[in-house]
Formats: sequence, C-alpha cells, structure tokens
Amino acid sequence: MHSIPKRNLGSQRKSESSRPIPQPVLLLAHADGWLEVFAERHIQAKIVMVPSTGSLTGELLAEQYLDATLPHRYRDLHWPGKLRAADRLRTVRPSDLMRREHDLAILQGLDGIERHFSGTNCKEAKVWML
Repeated sequence: MHSIPKRNLGSQRKSESSRPIPQPVLLLAHADGWLEVFAERHIQAKIVMVPSTGSLTGELLAEQYLDATLPHRYRDLHWPGKLRAADRLRTVRPSDLMRREHDLAILQGLDGIERHFSGTNCKEAKVWML
C-alpha cells in the first residue's frame, strides 16, 4: 500500500500571508496642470513628464528617452504588467458634478418606483444605466 504524501498547508498559508499588503497612493491632477501624489511616508513617488510628440515615431523615441533617463528604481516599474491605473486628463466642471448628482437622484427615484410596484421582497437586482 502506498501512502499519498500530505501537502504542507502550513507553508502554503505562510506564503499567502507573506504577500505584501497593497498600499494606497493617490494622484491628484489639477485643471491647471499641477500634480500631487499622496501616500504614506515609506512610499517613494516620482513624477516624470513624458515628452510630447505628434507621431508614432516620436512616441517610440519618447519611450526610449524615458527608459534611458529614469532612475533604475523607477525604470523597473515601467512595465505594462505593473500598470495599476490609467486615465486621461480632463476638465471637471461644477456642472459635471451637478449632472452626476442629478443622474444619481434619477436612479434612486427609479429604485423607489421599482420597490413600490414590486414590493420590498424583490430578490432580483436591477442595473440602471444612463
């Protein structure tokens, strides 16, 4: 009779618990172009401006320039697999905020109407999209 070796679950749990806890970093991009990075003291942040280009060839050259001039500790971060967030700079006006509040009020109203006509024991969730 052969015995099946038991897995060492203790070491598996240890390796799972030794994973680093994600640390939050907040980047604020102001409408006037001012950038601010907020994080705990042990986080080191660097803001680097990528050269502006008007062509695909220029973009490739800008990438090469960036890779050549970044300090090594940051160069190791500049890989697609390490990208954690991306967005486009855009202007957010007070009217945009009011539109969002208005849209949320409409959705809450629709939820209220649905509860009224379907009863409070409804097990299905509706997804409203504007």
